[in-house]
Amino acid sequence: MAENLDHLAPGYYVNLAKNKTNEFIKMYVKGEYGTSKSGKPVHPMFDPERHIAKEYLRPDPNRLLVISADFGMTPAMTFKQQDAFGRVLTLDEIVTENMGLQRCIKERLKPLLRSKYEGFRYFITGDPSGGNRSQNDEATCKTIFTGAGFKKIKFAMTNNAIKRVGATDSFLVMNTEMGPSYLIDPRCSYLKRGLKGGYHYPISRKGIASDAPLKNIFSHICEASQYGDMYFELGVDEADGEAERKKLIAAQQRSRGGYTRR
Repeated sequence: MAENLDHLAPGYYVNLAKNKTNEFIKMYVKGEYGTSKSGKPVHPMFDPERHIAKEYLRPDPNRLLVISADFGMTPAMTFKQQDAFGRVLTLDEIVTENMGLQRCIKERLKPLLRSKYEGFRYFITGDPSGGNRSQNDEATCKTIFTGAGFKKIKFAMTNNAIKRVGATDSFLVMNTEMGPSYLIDPRCSYLKRGLKGGYHYPISRKGIASDAPLKNIFSHICEASQYGDMYFELGVDEADGEAERKKLIAAQQRSRGGYTRR
């Protein structure tokens, strides 16, 4: 069904479809899934039929909520949990444009935490370059989070693209007794579109794919998501502290199933 008709010029969708291919109309007019012709998808194993949940995913208040972030002037964040069966569940996303991290935390992150995740234990991870000082105000992303009242922050050990992409792919190809190891809430519209091909390696006129993905609105949320997947791929390590380890194990034992992270 057409959306936002009150805010669009008369005949907007009809004109958009003129002289376009069926694939273009399917993807950009009807909003359905299609095959991107703009480049090579970074995650070709992503299958919308398998990896997008049929129903809204329900957060578990007994499990750690991992908020993973990509920074810059387009902060993007995903909210993830790993369930008793080992499935990585992406519950929510935050996508911004022309918004600094401080404003993103105030206007997007904190309101979402208050409205949906009140009382949850959460942990913030993300691009390790967030620990570097900004040339503009000499602040780091970590100090901005700390100043906003967040205490549990540990950025990824690396932003190496091979490791990031590999972490997500490792879950995309796995299955559990409950089905795919990777599930995305159907409301995460940007992440869905990014994984389907919006996040891609550009292809030159000679048919050669670039070594680096195109930076766009989809790359930010997909890379934020990868940092969360890296966390679950590695599991809890000694640097997280023994006290946190015990809390996680206790929470998992209270929840259904016997799955524990190493």
